[in-house]
Amino acid sequence: MAYMMIAVTDNARTIIKRMEADFSRKRRLLIFKEHGVELPPQVMLGLDVEIDIPPISAMDFRIGCRIAYQIDVSPYEAETALAYPLPHVWAALRRGRPIKNALVRLSEASVLISKQSNKTKEGLPPLQDMFGYGAAREWGLELAQDLSEWQRGEIAWSDVDTGIVLSGPPGVGKTQFAAALARQCNVPVIATSLAKWQANGHLGDLLKAMKSDFFKAKESPPCILFCDELDSFGDRNSFAHDNRDYSIQVVNAFLEHLDGLGGREGVVVIGATNAFHRIDPAILRPGRLDRHVAIPLPSAKDRIAILQHGVLPVSPDRSARLILP
Repeated sequence: MAYMMIAVTDNARTIIKRMEADFSRKRRLLIFKEHGVELPPQVMLGLDVEIDIPPISAMDFRIGCRIAYQIDVSPYEAETALAYPLPHVWAALRRGRPIKNALVRLSEASVLISKQSNKTKEGLPPLQDMFGYGAAREWGLELAQDLSEWQRGEIAWSDVDTGIVLSGPPGVGKTQFAAALARQCNVPVIATSLAKWQANGHLGDLLKAMKSDFFKAKESPPCILFCDELDSFGDRNSFAHDNRDYSIQVVNAFLEHLDGLGGREGVVVIGATNAFHRIDPAILRPGRLDRHVAIPLPSAKDRIAILQHGVLPVSPDRSARLILP
């Protein structure tokens, strides 16, 4: 038996070539794919069974620790461990050592990561000082003005553009854009994703986590809710039969929160994606995330400006400059 892993970033041609190569060596093939992957028809036709594997639960974690690490874990300890990112949890576990040791390391690391994150955010300039974002930057600056006027009671919330999808290749700074925009607007930002919600457990836990983030945003208006990897929700028209009900419930719940019972006044939602064409059309309808801006790779002039702002040192008695053409 052979097995292969398929990531969201894999294109159809690569998937087909790898599958054909694996089938040529073995009679059976086990495929693991990330949620949101759209399999090519040639692959779909070759499947005998498709099973949706839910996110790891506390019981799964306890059994896994017992079998793989020879560690006894209580239900409370399992829930505590799963509150941390899974890659961190696996790194902290040691075979035969008490789970408490791993929880201590996870707690200490969480504090350190939080401090580093806050330090990075403090050094991030507002959007007006950022370069390379093109139309997205203009939209963000207009939003900052609108939010200021809304807080002063000069305009209604219906006059504020409250949703946008940013697309572009990896590395163009979509996540950084949300942080810089929040700094420009002087508002809090809640960064999340479908993967983060799924990490909480089964469908009910996922929906509860999603609801919690939207609730937090509504409790701190105005606020920016940034949802990364928006294409992970997929398109309901292309869901496979075996996990169709699960996926439809997830998309429908997200649409409910975008619409909001009585509106989502005070909450601006920003979605980011590397694959805009994979997003369910309902998410992009008017009143939800109907504005789309593609962020290109920075031009030569933008790159020089980025270097001038972020790399060259500036002292009180001496400044460094790059002359832009």
